[in-house]
Amino acid sequence: MTVRSVAATGRSPIGSAAALLDRAAVRATLAHALGPHGLEVTATRVDYLRGKLHTSALLGLTVEWRAGSEAGHLQASMYVADPARVAEAHAKACALHLERPVIGPAIACAPWRDGAGVETDARVLLVAFPNDRAVRGLSAVAVPRRLKNRIQAGVTLGLGEGARVRERRSRVELIRWKPARRAVLLATLGWRDDGTGARGEHRAYLRAYPAVGFRTTLARWQRAAGFDLSVPSVEGVDAERHWFATRALPGTPLAQRLECDAIPSPAKLERHPLLDESAGLALAPLYQSEPLVRADSAASDRHDLRAAVKALEALAAWWPERVELVRDLSASLMRFAGELRPIAVHPRHGDLTADQILMHAEGYSLLDWDELGDGDPHADIANLAVDVALRTGRALELDSAERIARAAIGACYDAGRLEFHLALAYGRRVLRGLQVGDPEWREGAGACLAGLGARLAANPAVVTRAGSSRAPVASPLSRSLEILIDSRRRSELLGHRARDRRLAAVWPHRDGAIARFEPVAESGRIAFWLKLDPHASVIPAGIDLELPSFTSRLAESGSRVLSHRLGRRATLAFEERPDRVLALRPTARIESLTERLSNTHDLLLTAGFQVPRVFEREGPDGLWLERIEGKSPTVRAPAELWHALGEALAGIHACAPLGLPARGPAEAMLAAERQIRLAALADPELGAALWRGLDSARQQLSELEDSAAPRASSVSLIHGDLHLGQIVTAGGRPYVLDWEQAHRGEPAEDLGNFAAELEWWLPGEAHALLTVVVEAYRAAGGHAAPSRTLWWQRLSRLRLLALHSWRDGERERARRHILKLAQPHGEIL
Repeated sequence: MTVRSVAATGRSPIGSAAALLDRAAVRATLAHALGPHGLEVTATRVDYLRGKLHTSALLGLTVEWRAGSEAGHLQASMYVADPARVAEAHAKACALHLERPVIGPAIACAPWRDGAGVETDARVLLVAFPNDRAVRGLSAVAVPRRLKNRIQAGVTLGLGEGARVRERRSRVELIRWKPARRAVLLATLGWRDDGTGARGEHRAYLRAYPAVGFRTTLARWQRAAGFDLSVPSVEGVDAERHWFATRALPGTPLAQRLECDAIPSPAKLERHPLLDESAGLALAPLYQSEPLVRADSAASDRHDLRAAVKALEALAAWWPERVELVRDLSASLMRFAGELRPIAVHPRHGDLTADQILMHAEGYSLLDWDELGDGDPHADIANLAVDVALRTGRALELDSAERIARAAIGACYDAGRLEFHLALAYGRRVLRGLQVGDPEWREGAGACLAGLGARLAANPAVVTRAGSSRAPVASPLSRSLEILIDSRRRSELLGHRARDRRLAAVWPHRDGAIARFEPVAESGRIAFWLKLDPHASVIPAGIDLELPSFTSRLAESGSRVLSHRLGRRATLAFEERPDRVLALRPTARIESLTERLSNTHDLLLTAGFQVPRVFEREGPDGLWLERIEGKSPTVRAPAELWHALGEALAGIHACAPLGLPARGPAEAMLAAERQIRLAALADPELGAALWRGLDSARQQLSELEDSAAPRASSVSLIHGDLHLGQIVTAGGRPYVLDWEQAHRGEPAEDLGNFAAELEWWLPGEAHALLTVVVEAYRAAGGHAAPSRTLWWQRLSRLRLLALHSWRDGERERARRHILKLAQPHGEIL
């Protein structure tokens, strides 16, 4: 058998969309997975794709097969990743109650093969429908025998009291399956009433979901029944298996009507009932209802904008040639959002497309209420109009959308908001072709970018200046940041509080930023926080609404703050408990923090490393951790200490943390981009230089993936935030603290991050110190490709420079480095 590494064959299959959608490669991979089971793969189709570039991908497949004189097809999911991730996923899948398909295996592992059939070092996990690692109740509804058992166990499906389901006269048809997300099936149940002898068929749609979020989704469907609309009622709920049944309504989906021969021309399409006021009047009861919860249009606008920008950022990752255009369009969208007038929010469908509308003699029925929530109703109309336009290939959306919106929204109709949401609707759809496995997905993405550009061009005031793809966005946030970075103007934001205060840090926070201020004479002590979201509000030290116990614990005698980042985390020390510290986190994160730290502690302890012990939980947001007293190493520390640090890192990286999440370059690039975007809003010249550096890093990563250099291992235990502040010396040996960001990854990440931190804080000595650390690391068996370590160092450097460009006293130094884009020491790595 010929084996060739990804580095030798070219890109990893998860490094490009073309590789994942290569039918020859998919077919070759499946042939080797299914061949030993007597199946010949005759054709394949990718129906669904979701993935992280360079990390992993999940495909939904239809596979046509032949076995002797028999032929058929099957559905399956295929997880593509490195061997460690696939091994972990395989172990979890084996824990399922697997339902064997009619023919072939329920689960199989195999190497990924390229289009020529040559094996690479990527691996795949094939899981046959109806098995699903996340939607575990899917097999309970997809097989008539098991569905009948659930009905007999008490799940009602709108059948009469005496009706008994007859398995032989029942069938279940798969309508839609997004592996690990959800599945929709149509059940046709033959029944008989043993008392009366009556017989019949009952049709219902069965909707299966992951356990997380199931109750929320069910509640949305149940709430939709309360509107004066024609919607499918919920007929039965299986809370144990996480699925529910909805009534099958009569009618023809609008999407089908748009494709049928009854509408052969654009002229007839314009006269279609969808595109007149009757559709708007049918939607009006939804938009005239009271909000489900208290909300404001600003929050709704930020949510909608974030979804579109996220989709555009993902497009830039999969299609690097469009990075500049995507950033232009994203900046213009953010500018547009700043121009919107407030509006009252109302319930809205959340995913209104031609697939979700049934047409019948009495009018319209609305389906699929998974995304029901409060927001701007213009978004629904825009979503529907753009969906129709893309299906028909005609730019008919504006006039039709205006007519529908005026009828549906009434007096609250706002032409500017409709334009904004039409632009967002195009932005959200840029990856739709890739997500449904279309090899020509770039064509559809290009059409969406063109539609988005056309909508923005109709509003010249919000278009980004030509020639500056990262022009500052004219919004309250950008104006506040421009003032914040200029110490002479800070009183405009802070008033008298600006006196004798220094700006210590600025971080991205949700859709805005958090700034930390300290007294000029007391570096390290928090004076107050400034929260920009996007409007400015001052929060006193000692207050953190995201950490419920923070204020009360800080008021206790003998307590003091060791570290604090507003809304994210705090660490407190207490005189009466000198052996430990209390870590506070938002309640939604404390469980995951406890699990991650416990797993990491156990792993390192088993490997012989001393790390802070994890004690008990404290209240809704606290966790007690062991306190290790010591000092961070300095240039005066003996060479033996730096040597010991190198040896310790080699041992840490030798651990295989299969229970921890995986992270890689994609997540690090996103974190750097968020910090750079914030700096660019305040200082466009600085931002342009940082963006150039990030584009260069992206190109270097692509070249590394394409080169013959050794491919990065991603099965090591990585600290994730290694710098001098995380290392203390006690008893002459180094201890590495704060494992909150521990994950699976490549060793080059820790070494590159540490090198960037050293060159900033100890610029004169960094080269000599790094030489000692790296030589000891290699001598102890540590493996980190020099080229990839240097890439991580450069990326970390960009992020650090963007962060330090905010700090009073460090801004000019950071600015000089950024504008020079210097490449200082570090190439020894």
